[in-house]
Amino acid sequence: MRLGAHLSIAKGWRALVLMAVDLGCEAVQVFSRSPRGGEPKALHKRDMEAFQQLCKEANISPLCVHVPYFVNLGAQEDHTWEYSKSTLK
Repeated sequence: MRLGAHLSIAKGWRALVLMAVDLGCEAVQVFSRSPRGGEPKALHKRDMEAFQQLCKEANISPLCVHVPYFVNLGAQEDHTWEYSKSTLK
């Protein structure tokens, strides 16, 4: 069993790893974007490679991604269903 925390990516991926290390995390969970929905921030290859390397060095794994609360594949409203499908994709 690995223990971790749900941490913010607001200050960047490097800051997230540093916070996880300070907390003694072995795993991390993040939101893919604001929990209330909207568009995610762009992911840049160099940042993601550095993040993966930092996680490897700190033995932090897995990274779990939490979708926004708004996701509802059973929604009757077309816009909600389309948003939900797009977000999961």
